[in-house]
Amino acid sequence: SSSTAHVANSIWITKRGSFAPSFLEHATKVFSAEPHSIDFTAPENARSTINAWIAEQTHQLIRQLIPSGSITSETISVLVNALYFKAQWSEPFSKARTKDEDFWLSPGSTISVPTMHSAENQGYFENESWQGVQLGYSGASYTFALLVPKHKLSVHGVASELSSALIQQVLSSSEIKRVHLALPRFTIREAQELVPLLRRLGLS
Repeated sequence: SSSTAHVANSIWITKRGSFAPSFLEHATKVFSAEPHSIDFTAPENARSTINAWIAEQTHQLIRQLIPSGSITSETISVLVNALYFKAQWSEPFSKARTKDEDFWLSPGSTISVPTMHSAENQGYFENESWQGVQLGYSGASYTFALLVPKHKLSVHGVASELSSALIQQVLSSSEIKRVHLALPRFTIREAQELVPLLRRLGLS
């Protein structure tokens, strides 16, 4: 089966003002961000319009990216970046082998979650602190890289030990081995305040 990957970038600009043509040119050519003019004096209408565009670009999977109250009549611009990716595993997990098992939230806390199981030849990585596996997608050049610490760590501990060098090592140094894998089914949703990060990058 085929895989689908689509990046949807857009910038929504208040009708009360305008951006320099050079900025819009860069946004379109460099970032592939489609510019739109919109009336932010009706915040909920603007929010609904932007969310409808995002839903259309992501095959209705992301419907409420812009939360209620995040747009006001003082809003000048909204920058949108959405990624739609859908693919089948090259070695699908068997539903019959999925069962509830403990998943560690922290060194002292677990929850029960549906856990998928497989025993396949996969790209496998291991060092003194981590184990890693690469799962392929059917008909695609994409890889799902999974890293697991050998010792139970807090979320902060995992974040502090992860590095781009480690991830590159997993991608480049894996060897094909038969891997007995237990992988929890999961959904991720997260909201972050990007203004401080953008200011650190020099945007004010």
